[in-house]
Amino acid sequence: MKNNKSFLFGGVISFSLLLTGCGESAGVESLSPQEMEEYLKENEEAFVLTTNTEDEEEYQDAVNIVGENIDNIPVKEINAKSDQMLDNDLLLEDIGIDGPSVLDSLSYFENGNLEERISVREANYDSEEELSLEIQNFDRSFE
Repeated sequence: MKNNKSFLFGGVISFSLLLTGCGESAGVESLSPQEMEEYLKENEEAFVLTTNTEDEEEYQDAVNIVGENIDNIPVKEINAKSDQMLDNDLLLEDIGIDGPSVLDSLSYFENGNLEERISVREANYDSEEELSLEIQNFDRSFE
């Protein structure tokens, strides 16, 4: 009888952990063009990081600085210069991401419409710390 209770308890705990893992949490997740287009259509709110580089180190730096400075919002990322975008001659506007200063930005979309956007280009800031603070302020505005 004790083994059955342990097995049942273990199953309940495992299922609870699985459900917890299914919810969206803060962080950066890269999506394919098709996934991003679907995500924007299916979600009332969407936070999108757009990168624009073929350089892996530059790409990782952009993803890391956003990931390290957000606590409250799940961010989906797409690289305008990814193989999937280039091979299919896709532009960001083709998948629903448009507006001014779209490249190297962190954007908030509501019902598919751009509501807010900040640059994540380090060159637009005096220091990496200033960029980090801008990202943190963007994140806090959606608490």
